[in-house]
Amino acid sequence: MKRFREIFLNRYYERQEEFVTEEDKLSKYISKLEKDKKRLIRLGRDGVLDDDDLKEELMEVKGELMDSKIKLNETHGEEFKIEYLVDYAENIIRTMDKFWFDADSSVKIKFQRLMFPNGVFYNYPGFSNLKLSPVFEIIESIAAQKASTVTLPGFEPG
Repeated sequence: MKRFREIFLNRYYERQEEFVTEEDKLSKYISKLEKDKKRLIRLGRDGVLDDDDLKEELMEVKGELMDSKIKLNETHGEEFKIEYLVDYAENIIRTMDKFWFDADSSVKIKFQRLMFPNGVFYNYPGFSNLKLSPVFEIIESIAAQKASTVTLPGFEPG
């Protein structure tokens, strides 16, 4: 898990600039609506739009602008902390056995589908179709890489 966390966070920070937050999208949209509002006022002042059309268009733009500003206020200050998310995921993965033990059968079925998206089938002498979900495949591959790095024997017998 420690190695998974390290790899995951490094990759996240490498790609962080590519992520566009909801706050950024809303800010750009509000800016566009402000420009639209000014353009409509200019068109009304210049006589291009009659008063009824101008009022209708301005009410629509003002309504969208108000809705967007409310959404922006709701998202403002909610800074995304990836470390908290990774901590939470680690906690879930580390305590899966307790979760499984305490869960009722309907939750166990959902949990099993999460871990094994293609399902698990039993054919004598064992289980088949054990393809893991992508998250668990990554953890398994990291563990396999670490397991392949074995220290060479020293003075002890081989």
